[in-house]
Amino acid sequence: MKRMDDRKNTYYEGIFKAAKENNRKKFRKLFLKLHTNDQVELFHLLYPEKRKKVESFLEPAEFADLFHYMEIDNVVNFLSYRDDEESQVFLNLLDAAERSRVEEMLAYEPETAGSVMTKGFISVYPEHTVQQTVEMVRTFAKEAEMVYYIYVLDTASRLVGILSLRDTTLNSEVTKVRDVMLT
Repeated sequence: MKRMDDRKNTYYEGIFKAAKENNRKKFRKLFLKLHTNDQVELFHLLYPEKRKKVESFLEPAEFADLFHYMEIDNVVNFLSYRDDEESQVFLNLLDAAERSRVEEMLAYEPETAGSVMTKGFISVYPEHTVQQTVEMVRTFAKEAEMVYYIYVLDTASRLVGILSLRDTTLNSEVTKVRDVMLT
């Protein structure tokens, strides 16, 4: 594992060096070979002034691809410091659902609770089993960003209880949510 980390760090250093030297061609060659998750990780490791350089080295569509892997609050933070015209270019590259979520959060002033809150959550019905709940968490955890509780809703989408992740690990797979949820 350490050997893999050393290789990754060495590779990242090559990208950092290319950015520092304004070597767009080398930067693009190395950066675009990375998996998108690694691109996002590397982007967050850069100082703000180097992030601007990354933006200029990549085509808008290439840079917008990173947005699909970033947490929505990071995308909002990134766009909130751009002028309207520049932000619109990036927003137009997102699919309609993502664009709508980002625009909703951009409506809040930067650094307010509304601009950084997580709006995604996972919900299940009382008649679901613990196993079905675990499968829902696996399927939707990325969109929910932080999963500590699963919300239990009735058929009218009203909150009737909560279930912690701990509850899902301590109970049998066939246990019904209604039997272990907190009301």
